[in-house]
Amino acid sequence: MFIEIMNTIITLHKEEEKFNSVLSFSYVWITILYLLFGITGALMYGDGTLPSIIQNLHTTLNSKTRFIGTVVSWIIIIVPITKFALLMDPVAFSVTQFINSKFLEIKKKKQFNIQQY
Repeated sequence: MFIEIMNTIITLHKEEEKFNSVLSFSYVWITILYLLFGITGALMYGDGTLPSIIQNLHTTLNSKTRFIGTVVSWIIIIVPITKFALLMDPVAFSVTQFINSKFLEIKKKKQFNIQQY
């Protein structure tokens, strides 16, 4: 699936020769952001860092900010569910196309058999 997405992006890209440099820049930028986020979390929580970000959120929130922590927790839970549905869409489309093609073949065979008699 990743290859299909990359091929689509490459073909839609106006200047294909610059695609590799843009992709490399994006990976470097995301890596820097992840490192900064990790370092910031380690400095904030130190040795008390819990395995899940949701657990860390609720340990530092007071009664005034608990609502924000609950909203963030639900967003963290809902995002993978929506991603799963988006990832399964091409599979569902392919299965639908396959089933439709098989039913067309069966229908054509039945029509052919009826016309023989």
